[in-house]
Amino acid sequence: MEIYDILRCNKCLVTHRDFRITHIDDEGNLYCARCAAYLNKVGGYDLNNFNAEEFIKTFEREGD
Repeated sequence: MEIYDILRCNKCLVTHRDFRITHIDDEGNLYCARCAAYLNKVGGYDLNNFNAEEFIKTFEREGD
């Protein structure tokens, strides 16, 4: 299993390989761009930007 398959949207369960994971909430739940836009539109969610590419590079570097 690759890191792209581990990064998964908490709402729709899509992986980062299929659709970009772009946001994270205060509890550490990840969200894709589509679900993050919906949650921001509905309101009540405080989402922070999440750079999945940077996370993957760091994860792969520490794994070596």
